[in-house]
Amino acid sequence: MKKYNNTLATLAVAAIAVTAPAVADQSLINATGATPTPYITAGNGAGSTDWAAVLAPRIDANVTSSRYTGVVAINPVIDNASFVCTGTAISRRHILTAAHCVDATDQGDAMQLYRPENRINIAFNNDGAYYESGNVMQARSVVIHPDYDGFNVCPDGSAGCVNDDVAIITLYDDIPENVEIYDMYTGSVAATGAGADGDIFNMVGYGTRGDGFYGYYNQYDDPSVSGDIGELGYATFDEKLTGQNIVDFIEGDDESGFGAPAEVWYADFDGYDALFDETINTFCDVDLGVGSICSTSLDESVEANIGGGDSGGPSFIYDALNDKYWLAAINTFGINLGWAPGAFGDLFGGILLESYMGWINGYVAASLAAPTPPALTLMLLGVVAIFARRKMIKA
Repeated sequence: MKKYNNTLATLAVAAIAVTAPAVADQSLINATGATPTPYITAGNGAGSTDWAAVLAPRIDANVTSSRYTGVVAINPVIDNASFVCTGTAISRRHILTAAHCVDATDQGDAMQLYRPENRINIAFNNDGAYYESGNVMQARSVVIHPDYDGFNVCPDGSAGCVNDDVAIITLYDDIPENVEIYDMYTGSVAATGAGADGDIFNMVGYGTRGDGFYGYYNQYDDPSVSGDIGELGYATFDEKLTGQNIVDFIEGDDESGFGAPAEVWYADFDGYDALFDETINTFCDVDLGVGSICSTSLDESVEANIGGGDSGGPSFIYDALNDKYWLAAINTFGINLGWAPGAFGDLFGGILLESYMGWINGYVAASLAAPTPPALTLMLLGVVAIFARRKMIKA
């Protein structure tokens, strides 16, 4: 999630499935001492400074024929502070995203939407940009997974766990026509192992831009210079990027010593860096406590990282036989191990949805079956509802 930058009017906001890291009872983050950041960047191994041209092939057009019409920009406003995340339509009334995007306290408490200083706007770019089509909707309610206690917070209160970072936003009205609703992947995602690559994820998001050579472009922005090249790095509400990566490592449940079920996926941002004259492949080159994991480096035209504002965005598995994108995971965190934030060498990942499918499907089904109370009733019942919601979240 990235905070809204009002000055620039842009937003800066593995073949064997592995279920536990090699370091027993620890997350990979704890084992390495890494610091995750809650948050698609391109290749550019040759270091081209024509950054607009580097990004152009990754931009998904805002047209009804796009395969990603159901990938939306989310604008949570918490205590009048504006942020951006990405989300995915999973029903005619529901958007799936990351819990940290809608966590009002950083302790797993969902935003209180009855309060006037809180709201969630959803921008659909399915038929032109949202400001052209008017396809902006507001959330009626939001719920966070009950096991989520805050970003990078473990069940015992210590740091190092990025599990359970899932939330569901319910809308007042049905989503616009021609917006795709995605089905969740019912198989088990494979990580890299035994000489075989893991599954390929197709990632989509509205977040911070950059490439493997330079990292995120906005770190080069000079606030005193209007229109400088660094401004290309900021995310926007109306322009989503796409990319791919291979699942390298899978981590288990933090409530069960990181054993089964699988909950968190990791990948590294691989690529050839002309400056160092070498291919950078972190999981293969460095033992991070889980052994050497050597997946294929995808072509730099598709290999991607994620950045701030991509949080909550989808990772799809493409089913070529049926020409279908299955929603397998969401993207939630990054770990800077490259020479610059966002550059080749970074790790990133998110939440595998398989083990959360029961909770997601149950909530959506009950929500769709329940009558929608009028707005006035929602306001009157707001105080009662928030206590019930807090209890459910923290149980």
